[in-house]
Amino acid sequence: MNIKKWIIKGMIGWSLVVPVIAEEKGANLYEYRPGTKVTTSVSSTLAFGDLNLSVERLLRHRMTYLVSAHYIANNTHKEGSDQNVFVHPKYRFSLGLRAYYSTRFDREIPSDALYGNYIQLGTGLNEVSSNVIPSVEFWLGHSRVISQDLFCDVAVGVGRLLLENEMSELSPLATVSLGMTV
Repeated sequence: MNIKKWIIKGMIGWSLVVPVIAEEKGANLYEYRPGTKVTTSVSSTLAFGDLNLSVERLLRHRMTYLVSAHYIANNTHKEGSDQNVFVHPKYRFSLGLRAYYSTRFDREIPSDALYGNYIQLGTGLNEVSSNVIPSVEFWLGHSRVISQDLFCDVAVGVGRLLLENEMSELSPLATVSLGMTV
């Protein structure tokens, strides 16, 4: 089995177990509500060598904005290859909006909560082969408290590079992120 696939599967599996352990230890999903979250995608770092950092701030009632930067030092994209360039740009900067919602009718989400289920829409600028290419992304995810200062995000989505005079293929996206509140 390819080591990258093994790492990704392990991180996804781990991220599904950690929230259950945290809940069993009494971590209330909405107990701690920070104004800022700082995150790194562990799955992208391990799988692609993607050094990344994301900052999320409360914008208004259950709505946040995110800013992120990515750098992949060992990017091996070659022109004309069939490699998925959406997840392998050399540099990437993105800006997005995230809305939190509840699927449980018996629990109200506090207006300043940065945890729970979310929908995210983002835009990005990606440097691929010395060209800056804009992109759009759509994510569905879940953010869960691990401890008072730590949290885990798990998300899946689709993204599309907006190439000159054409639309590129939709690319599936997945991430497992760990972060801290500040």
